[in-house]
Amino acid sequence: MAHVRLWFAILLTTTLAAQDPPIVLRGRIVDEQGLGIAGAAVASVPRTQFVDTSDLLKNAENRTDEQGNYQLELTSPKTSSQLILAARNHQSCAIRIVPDHERSRAFPRETVLPKSGQLIGRVRDEDGKQLEGVRIDVTDAIKAPWTAKATIRAGSISNKKGIFVVPGVPRTGLLMTARCDGFVPIERIVAQGSPLTLTMVRAARVRGQVLGSDGKPVAEASVRILTAVRGNASPEPVTSDDNGQFAIDVPRGVRYALTAYKRDGERRNFRSKLLRGSHDDVRVEETEPQQESSQQLQLTVLDKQTKKPLQQYTVAELNFPPTNLLTALFHADHATANPNKKTITVKNGRPRGLLFRAPGHAFEAITTPDSFDEPLVVELGPEAILTGIVTDGETGKPMAGVKVRALPKGNVSGGGGMPSDAWPTTGADGRYRIAGLQPGDYGVQAHHEQRRASPPQFVAVAVAEDATLALEVPARKTLHLDITGTIPPGPTPALEPGDNFNYGSGTGSFTHSLAPPQPMPLRLGKLAFGPVATTRLDLNVFVPSRTRVGSGTLLSLGAMDFQEDRNAIALPDLTSTIVRGRIECDSKLPTERIAVLAHVAGKQQRSGSRARPCLAGLFVDGSFVMDLPTGTYCLQLLDVATGIVFHTSEDLTIGKDPIVLKPQIHWLDIRCEPSKQGDPVAVHSFGVTLDRPRGGDFGAFLKSWSGSSRRESGTIDCKADSSEQRWLVPAGTIRITARSSYSRLARNSSGMRQQDLDSESIEIERTAHEVRLEIPAPPTDEELDKQ
Repeated sequence: MAHVRLWFAILLTTTLAAQDPPIVLRGRIVDEQGLGIAGAAVASVPRTQFVDTSDLLKNAENRTDEQGNYQLELTSPKTSSQLILAARNHQSCAIRIVPDHERSRAFPRETVLPKSGQLIGRVRDEDGKQLEGVRIDVTDAIKAPWTAKATIRAGSISNKKGIFVVPGVPRTGLLMTARCDGFVPIERIVAQGSPLTLTMVRAARVRGQVLGSDGKPVAEASVRILTAVRGNASPEPVTSDDNGQFAIDVPRGVRYALTAYKRDGERRNFRSKLLRGSHDDVRVEETEPQQESSQQLQLTVLDKQTKKPLQQYTVAELNFPPTNLLTALFHADHATANPNKKTITVKNGRPRGLLFRAPGHAFEAITTPDSFDEPLVVELGPEAILTGIVTDGETGKPMAGVKVRALPKGNVSGGGGMPSDAWPTTGADGRYRIAGLQPGDYGVQAHHEQRRASPPQFVAVAVAEDATLALEVPARKTLHLDITGTIPPGPTPALEPGDNFNYGSGTGSFTHSLAPPQPMPLRLGKLAFGPVATTRLDLNVFVPSRTRVGSGTLLSLGAMDFQEDRNAIALPDLTSTIVRGRIECDSKLPTERIAVLAHVAGKQQRSGSRARPCLAGLFVDGSFVMDLPTGTYCLQLLDVATGIVFHTSEDLTIGKDPIVLKPQIHWLDIRCEPSKQGDPVAVHSFGVTLDRPRGGDFGAFLKSWSGSSRRESGTIDCKADSSEQRWLVPAGTIRITARSSYSRLARNSSGMRQQDLDSESIEIERTAHEVRLEIPAPPTDEELDKQ
C-alpha cells in the first residue's frame, strides 16, 4: 500500500508541475529622453499572430501607468509568444517571451521606443483593382543573431482604396510582408521615402481532407505546403476542421505536397501526393512507418523476485546505449517518461536505450535489442533508498524547496539545467527521500534555482538499509560592485553579464546551470549583481539607441573577481552622440537593402556573438544616423538581402563631424541556367565562402560567429527568382555553390537534405562580375516517389 501511495504522489506531483504558475512580466517603456511613456499599449500575442498597430493603440486592455511602468501576467507560459509594446508617434516593438520561468528573469526592465514615422503604400491585384483587407506586417530587415530583446514589429490593414499606413516604424531597414486570403504572400525590403506599390498575384486554392490510417477524418491537424524552392514569403499553415477538411492557398506553377501533423500523445504525420495548381479533393493521409526502418518492440516488465508483471512503471527513451549509468539516468530525467507503455516504436534504430522505473523497485537501463521477434523482458529488482537533510549554507538551518539528485558515480561532468520532477524536493523540515535506486555508489547534489549546485558527495547505498547523507546548499554568490563615474541623462544603460555566466562547478557529476543574472538598470554606488555560479564574471554595459528600437552599443567593463570584497568600476564615457554619416561612391545603390553595423574597436566578432554592434539603415539619399557612445568604432556595410558584408572600414573615432564611407562597389550577377534548354531552373539556396574582413577579425556575414579562420562559409536562401541573383560582395575570392532540396519532396523523406548542383569560384576585382552555374533538370514525380 505504501508503494501505491508513493506512485500516486509521483503522478500528482507531475500533474501539478505541468500546470506551471503564470509568468508575470514587469517593465518600463521610455522615450528617447528616458522619460516614461504613459498610456502605451502592452499586449501578449502568439508569435505568428498578425498585429494591427492602430487597432492595438485604440483598444489595448493593458497600458502603462504615468511613469511608463507595466505589469502583464501570462496564463500560458509554455506558449511561444511575443510581447508587443506600442505608443503613438513612437516605434513599436516585439519582445520574444521565452516559455521558461528562469530565463524569463532576464526580461528587459526598460525598453526605449524612439520617435517613429509611417510606412505608406498601395496594393492592387493583377488586374489593377485596389485590394482591401491586405495584412501588412513590418519587422526589422536586419535580423542579426545578436538581435536585442526588443525588435521592430508593427502592422496595418489596407482600406477600400488599397492604401495602407503602418505606424510605429523607423524610416529605414524594414522587412514588409503582405498577406491576403486568395493571394500569394509578398516579402520585400523597404524604406520610407521610396515608392511602395504592391501587385499581388492570385494563388491556387486547394481544398482537401486530413485522414487517419483508419480512413477517418482528423480534426485540428496543422496543414502546410511543402515545396523544393523558397518563395518571398511562406504561405501560412491552416488547421483542419471537425471533419478534417481544410482550404489553403499555394503559389501557382509550383510543384508541391501538402503535409500535416497532429500530436495525440505522439506526433502523427500526414502527407498528400505531389501536386500542381488548384485542387478540390486532396487527400492528406497518415504516413505509415516503413517496415524496414520502423518496428514495434513489445515490453514485459516483471518483479525480479516474484517474476510477476508490474502494472505501474514508466519507461524513458534514450538516443544512445546506456552503457554509462550516470549519463543514462541524467538524460532519462529530461526525456518523456511514458507510464505503463506496452509497446515501443523503434524508427531507424532509435531509441537505442530504455530506462525503466517503478514504485518500490530499482531503476533499470536496457540497451534496445537488435531482434524484435520476442518481447523485451525487463526485471526490476528491489530498491535502495537514500535519505537526508539539506541545510542552507548561509544560515545553517534546514532548507525547503531544494531538489536533490543522486546519479551513479562516474567519470562524466557537465552542466544540465535544473533536475526534473524525477527527483524529490525537500519539505519544510529540509528532509528528502530518494527511492528507486540500484545498489551502488552515487554522487549526490542539492540544487536550488538561485544557488550553485552543492559539490557532489559520494555515498554507497544498499537494499538492506537506508543510507543517509546530509547536504548543504552553497551560499548565494553575488558580485559586489562599487561604481563611480557619470551616467548621462537619457535612457538608462543596463548592466549585463558577459559570456561566462553559466559556468558551474563539480567533478564526477552534473551541475545545473544558473539562469543569467537579470540585466539591471545602471546606477552609481554600491550594487550587488547576481546570483551567478562563477568565480569570475565578464560585465558589460548596454547603452540603448535613441534612434532605432532594440539597437544599442555593448561596452565591456572587463572581468570581475568574486574573491574580492568589492570590485571598483570606473565607468567609461557613456555620453552618446547622434552620429550622422553618408556613403560616397560612383554607383547608384539600392539604399533600402543596405545596413550599417558599428562595432566597438577592439571588440572583434572573434570574441563571440554577444559583442553585438549598433545597427542603422540607409536613407534614400545614402545617409544614415546612429546613436553611439563616445569612442572608436569599426563600421561595416551589409547587403541585407543576402547577409553579406561588402565593406569594412578602418577604426573611426566618433566626433561631431559626419562620417563618410567610401566603399568599393562590387556587383556579382549569378546566372543559373538549365543544363538542357527548356528545363526549369529551381535553386533552393546558395552556399557562399569568402574572406573574413581585416585579416579575420570581423565576420563576413551578418550571422557570423566566433572564428579564427580567415575564410568563412554561409548559406543564402533563394527568396527571389532563382535563375538570376544580384549581390553586393567584397573584393577577394568568392565561391558560390547552387543547392537544391528536392529530396524533401520525396515521399519517404525524413527531412531536408540539400544537394550541391554546381559551383564556381571567382576573383572579385571590378565593379561588375558575372558567374554562370549549370543546373541539372529536377527529378520527376516518379523519381521522387521511388526515393
